[in-house]
Amino acid sequence: MKKSKTNLQPIACIGLFVYNGENYLEESIKSLLSQSFESFELIISDNASSDGTQNICEKYALLDSRIRYYRQETNIGIFNNFRFVKEKGTHAKYFMWAAHDDLWDKNWLEVLIANFKVGDLSLRGTVININENGSTLWKTNIQSFKKNQVVKTFLDNESHGRGFYWYGLFDNQLLQKIDLTSLDNVFGSDTYFITSLVQYGNLRVVEGTNQYYRQHTMSTTKKFSKDWLGLRRYIYHTFPISPYLYCLRIVKPKYKPLILLAIPIKYVKSIFLQIIKLLRLIFTGRKY
Repeated sequence: MKKSKTNLQPIACIGLFVYNGENYLEESIKSLLSQSFESFELIISDNASSDGTQNICEKYALLDSRIRYYRQETNIGIFNNFRFVKEKGTHAKYFMWAAHDDLWDKNWLEVLIANFKVGDLSLRGTVININENGSTLWKTNIQSFKKNQVVKTFLDNESHGRGFYWYGLFDNQLLQKIDLTSLDNVFGSDTYFITSLVQYGNLRVVEGTNQYYRQHTMSTTKKFSKDWLGLRRYIYHTFPISPYLYCLRIVKPKYKPLILLAIPIKYVKSIFLQIIKLLRLIFTGRKY
């Protein structure tokens, strides 16, 4: 029998996109369903998984009426699946994406909704990185950005994790204005697209609630880094012309000259940070 928390129109919508996520999916679904703020809908899009993902989703859809489960007939790609859950969640006041392998504090939605202000596009809590077993690794120090701080957002160090704003809570009305069709053109486009997002509203971090981002060998970033004996990640950061040009293309025309001037600054800064990381690895053995 289904368990229903509320019969009212949900205030928030959570879009969970998944492919072959049986190792962590059930724990993530439980984390979301245990939120102290209960007026939400959970939309799950299964990208034609070949493992036990479907069974897990169907099990929880029977237990909680807030879940809407969709299974794609064929694999439509990660960004199409990402966009699919957004298109299914246009009715709620707030929207957030959720990865199948992450966890959230029980007060995640409660704290974010309580702190949302006019002009905010995406609001999120702190990021705690965890390993496969859930043990804490490190905290990511995400920065806040005010609306139209395009150059500041572009120049921000990638290690600050600005890409995590994708997993914040969005003003759904503002989110519908944003064209996400270019996301799958360049590796790292999800991170650099944040420079475009900030044109529509504030991106803010609030204290008091955490997302637990799982680092594991099957994640998309880790798979990318493994190519070419691990050198691909260094090449990406050392010669990042593709994401730079991508960023230049997606910002509004009035910001293009500013981004063009900022590219050499960003490049020098990126190379300097890579040298520091390499020296740290040589002398201390520490990657971070």
